[in-house]
Amino acid sequence: MKTLSRVSAMALAAAVVAALTFTMTTAAQEEKKAEGLPEHMPLLQSTDTNGDGKISHEELMGGREGWFARIEKDTDGKITLEEFVAYQTAQFKVADGADQDGIVSVEEIEAFFVGPEHKVGKAAKDKAKSGAKPAAGSSTFSKMDLNADSSICAVEYVIFWDEVFTRMDANNDGKVTTDEWVARQNNLHKHLDADKDGAVTKEEMKSAPPMGEPAK
Repeated sequence: MKTLSRVSAMALAAAVVAALTFTMTTAAQEEKKAEGLPEHMPLLQSTDTNGDGKISHEELMGGREGWFARIEKDTDGKITLEEFVAYQTAQFKVADGADQDGIVSVEEIEAFFVGPEHKVGKAAKDKAKSGAKPAAGSSTFSKMDLNADSSICAVEYVIFWDEVFTRMDANNDGKVTTDEWVARQNNLHKHLDADKDGAVTKEEMKSAPPMGEPAK
């Protein structure tokens, strides 16, 4: 009888925690809506459509299509620089976290892209880097897939976005400002725009090489 009571108490406690977590999450979402910030699901979760905790090549390509659809406002099949920067500026406000201090830290960028529950320590990052194999190709997916197992895990995803953060941090102060963020978006749009007509098509976005890699 005591065991049953103990189990019931544990179940009740778990239910209370779940209810509080839901309430806090809902409150945070409502607060963001009130501030005019867009709803956000970390890219790892939104791209990982089968929920196995990893991103396949097909999921990554599907994620790019979803990204294109979210940015393209006038449905003309192209993303202008203005559309691109407007979307990414709104994303900066979300990445800026609860403090909204106009500066994004590496911890905030990791939470934004991977989710706060996927906190990856230095040891895990170093282990993944030390075990990295030569990239199987020049695609973004190949660059992210450090162990060449045809999937991108949370640690590999964090490492990728840490490197993006480092490139954005122009003055190397460990923080990314709005200006630094927008500067990267300008460069990224230019990089994606393969035919240099001032707009990015869905095909250009899907086939773009990693930043810093020459287009083929």
